[in-house]
Amino acid sequence: MRGLTYKELGRTGEKLTSLGLGTWKIPNDSKKGMAAIRTGLEHGINHVDTAEMYANEELVGKAVSNYDVFIATKVSPNHFRHDDLIRACRVSISRLNVKQIDLYQLHWPNKRVPIKETIRAMEELVGRGLIRYIGVSNFSVSEMIEAQEAMKREEIVSN
Repeated sequence: MRGLTYKELGRTGEKLTSLGLGTWKIPNDSKKGMAAIRTGLEHGINHVDTAEMYANEELVGKAVSNYDVFIATKVSPNHFRHDDLIRACRVSISRLNVKQIDLYQLHWPNKRVPIKETIRAMEELVGRGLIRYIGVSNFSVSEMIEAQEAMKREEIVSN
């Protein structure tokens, strides 16, 4: 695409096209969805966003398999307990057919699970090399601040 602009993701040094590909509502078996993702990538878009809740990580993994692309996905709030989150990440990695998720995000806040427990698991995933960066989605400013304050080594790079 002509005129694509790039923005840095937080302070990571990652340069992402200002326009990314969101995959919400693309069914996992959609040929049109596969074609749409590949068309975007062929025209220079360099990041794709999906989520465990979208139930299309396998399609996204297939669509991006021959491209150098930054992949963001989100973990469902019902998987915010430490062991559930680690397991959910491994399942997403398998579905996406990647060795590592570039940006792993908490999809929605979950007041039933202490944010410190969730953040501890997210930082552990970075330490294990399963994810590169941590983000949140649909968090209020105060919820994001609370999550960042729970961090010991990393920082939240997106909301």
